[in-house]
This record gives sequence, C-alpha cells and structure tokens, in this order.
Amino acid sequence: MSDTQLYPTPPAENSNSSGERKKRQVKQVVLLFSPQLMALASLLPSNRDRARMLYALMHAYGLLRPFATVAPGGGSLQHGKRGSGAGGGGAREEEEEEEEEEGEGGTQYRILKPNAATRADLAEYHEREYLDYILSPSSAQAEGGEGQSALVLDDLGLTDDCPLFPHLPAYALLIAGASLTAASALLRGIATYALHWEGGRHHAHRGRAAGYCYVQDVVLAIQRLRSLQPVAQPARASGDIVGAEVGEQPKRRARVMYLDLDLHYADAVCQAFAHSRAGGVLTLSVHHASPGFYPSTACAALTRPDTADPYTLSLPLARGAGNGTYARLWPAVERVTAAFDPEYVVLQCGLDALAGDPCRTFNLGLDRAEEGSLGWMVERVLGWGRRTLFLGGGGYESANAARAWTYLTSIIAGRPLNARADIPDHVFFGQYAPSFTLDVPAGTMRDENTREALDNIVGVVDVLADRIRGLRCSM
Repeated sequence: MSDTQLYPTPPAENSNSSGERKKRQVKQVVLLFSPQLMALASLLPSNRDRARMLYALMHAYGLLRPFATVAPGGGSLQHGKRGSGAGGGGAREEEEEEEEEEGEGGTQYRILKPNAATRADLAEYHEREYLDYILSPSSAQAEGGEGQSALVLDDLGLTDDCPLFPHLPAYALLIAGASLTAASALLRGIATYALHWEGGRHHAHRGRAAGYCYVQDVVLAIQRLRSLQPVAQPARASGDIVGAEVGEQPKRRARVMYLDLDLHYADAVCQAFAHSRAGGVLTLSVHHASPGFYPSTACAALTRPDTADPYTLSLPLARGAGNGTYARLWPAVERVTAAFDPEYVVLQCGLDALAGDPCRTFNLGLDRAEEGSLGWMVERVLGWGRRTLFLGGGGYESANAARAWTYLTSIIAGRPLNARADIPDHVFFGQYAPSFTLDVPAGTMRDENTREALDNIVGVVDVLADRIRGLRCSM
C-alpha cells in the first residue's frame, strides 16, 4: 500500500488561526506501553487479549516506535528507531532508520514505559480493606473466587462482572501506575498529550470493584494533576509550560476537566469529585441512561440547571445516538470547556458507544472526516490547546477497539491514518474480517434522540456554562 493510501492529504490549515501564532511549537506525545502492561491487560476477564490485538495492530502500523512529524506543508514524517514489539509476529519490521529533521511545529511521538503504582498510591483513593484483598498474594493466584468467602467477595464487588483472576495485584498496580506516569509526564512538561488505552476504569469505587473495573486510575490521575504546583497558566498544549519559576508566585491546584465518552455513565469518577467546594475538577459524562441500564443511578439523569453542583454534569442520550447527535451537542460541550478554562483535560475514550459493539446501544462512527464521529471529537479536543490525558475504557468488540485506539493514536500523534486503509498483514489479520479496513463506520440503527430532547440538553448545558463562568470569575 502506498503512503498516500495510508495517510490522507492533510486539509489546508486555517490561515486566520495560524496567523495568530507567532511561532509553532512541537507537541510532545507519549504512548504508555510496555510488554508487561500488554500482557497484564490481556488477562482482564471482560476483554481477554484485547490489549494484544491493539498493540499488534499499532505495531503493524509503525506506532510502537518513536517518530516526528512537522507542521502541514513543512515536510514529511521522519522515523526514529523502532521500539519494542507487541507480540504481533506477522507485523512487518522496517529495517531502515531515517534521520530526524528539525523544524518548527509538528509532533514528537515516543513510547513511555509505565511505572507500577505503590500501595500508598492506591490508598490515595481506595479503602484499606479493599486493597488488603486485591493486593494480597492469594488474589494473585485466584481465579473466579475459588476458595474465597462468597460473602467477602460480594461485599468487595469481586463477583459476577469483576471476578478474581491471576495476577490481579500486578494488574491493578500497573494500570494505576501507567495513568499516574502519564499524569506526571503532563505535569513535568515531558508531554503535551499522554495516551494510556488500558486506563479509564471509571466504575471502580473506593471499596469495591464494579463494571469490569478493579482500580480507579482516573481519579488517581486527576488527583495527581491537581497536586500543588507553582502557578503556571495557561498550561496549554503549545509545547511549553508558560509561567513563573518556582517561588515567584504562590502555588495552587490546577483546574482539571474530565470528559467521558463511554457508553456508560462515569459514576465513580463523578461521585469522587461531586460537590467539590473549590470547583477545581469538572466532570462531564455523555452516556446512555434508561431504566435498568448500568450503572442504575439517579445521577445518570440530565443535570438540572439549578443544581447545587454545576461542576458535575450528566448528559444522557437515548438509544441509537450517532454522529449527528454528538455533533449537535458538541458546541455546548465546548462552551462548558471555555467557561471552566481548565489547565488539563482528561478524556475517557471508551469504545462501547461505537457501532458494532456488543452493547448494541449507540451508533457512533470513527472516521474523523465525519462530523460528530469519535475521531472528529478527538480532533476537536486537540484544538482546545490543553495538556490532555487520553484514556481507554469500554469496548467489547476487540477488533473494533484495536482499530479505534490505533486510529486515535495516529490522530493525536499528528499523522492521522486513512480510515479506509487496509489492515496490514499481521498475526491477528483474520480478526478484521469481513472489511479488513481500519474504519468502524456508523450502522443503520435508528437514532431515537429527537431534536426537542437535544435542544433541551443544550439549553441546560448553556445555563450551567454561564454559572460556571460566573463562579470562576468570582474566585
């Protein structure tokens, strides 16, 4: 396949926006990856071997090695040395190494090995009794709760959708550690964008597992981003941290916006930061809600415009939500973002809202060329100019999950793949039948979100955006 087939010609850059920038800055993008992370994530009972499929496909597309891109019109991709493989024995290796070009603008993309969290790290959110159990040596060997007290397992949520599985302690520590490593990279200016596709475990509670989630890496990462720092604002995605040196200005905690695009309501994350007096964390969950749909909670309903907590937003959608519905809501999401003006964004890119997912509830497409698609929304988030942590989440059609996170990685890394590109020959090639292409197109499911319902949601969000702006300006 030719390079032009894999990588479409980039659209012409808006001359007005580019003219306002005095100098283009290189954006630093890091992908959290290691063979150990891949192996442990592949043990997750709800998504066995999904991680292996993902990183094998990324390897086949050359996304497990560092590279640099230059700004549109400034040159072509320059590859660095290939990183470690992903167990995709059929993925083709490129032997040649090309020199890296210097130039203004563009992206520097590299792999960052995650550090495992410590028990003390997890204790910043999780309860001691829960950690005693999931980190115990007996949990490392258990599978399905054999030989364990049924009552204890039930109290800790380690039944049904969250059974014990081999190497659970190592899994929990590395999943959390990878999100913390990513957050630290953003804080230290090592990264403009950090990607951890095995993270985004938004249902894990303080004292129990839930919804296929054993460790609350999202809350831990947000807490890390909220650690006291010298005032350095705005912490934008310009490649530089703008602000004063340590000691010149007082320290404060950064504002962090959490945006969740998973099919399911981000219950545990929203609860963790609900009713925060300081207003330092804003959570916004776009999801499906209906009687009996997981998680069954009144908090998943549409946030009232007169709520006592305008920083915890819930935007529920009806069945069949597709690109058009998300495109209709997106300007309201951006108005909330502008009103809150966060230094950091955490974007949970769960994939169970995509067309073809076994949940069969939403009908979202992937191709960035389609307004309202997942790829389109990720591009819009990049346009916000905030340092951003991209996380994974749900997604139970493993081939589509691999497609989507590979495609999103290419967008964030500055060299988006062609959504209609053929899947390269590699060890999991047969799993991509019948299309054998990268795209996950929207299907024919009927969108039950009416114009009136969407207008109501937008109206509520606009009222809340005005309230948030007023609260911020009064601080």
